[in-house]
Amino acid sequence: IGTPRYLSPELLAGTIRCDETSLLKCDVYTPGIVFWKVLSRFHFQNIDVNNCLYPLEEQLEELNLSLNNPTSFQLKSFELIVNILNECWQLNPDLRISFGVIFNRIRSFLSSLYNN
Repeated sequence: IGTPRYLSPELLAGTIRCDETSLLKCDVYTPGIVFWKVLSRFHFQNIDVNNCLYPLEEQLEELNLSLNNPTSFQLKSFELIVNILNECWQLNPDLRISFGVIFNRIRSFLSSLYNN
């Protein structure tokens, strides 16, 4: 199936329902972790990354972010990312965000940047 570190809790526990919706919700969990791993390599300024709860404590300790003065864009984009990641990591798969919602939120955010 994949690397256990990136599997959703229901896959690890063997409690996943074998229907399309459950499998899609299971698939949203992994990109949330991958996105966090990629983004944690960037240096966000004056932002407490601990406000974004990472489901695997071990990786949280690996974070090394510098803190300076944030721009409005950085704060808004970080808030959007944190919200999306937290919704990807919901322990209850039925509460997880869908890829369509992720796409629409990012598209709406980018659209608002160009319209202002």
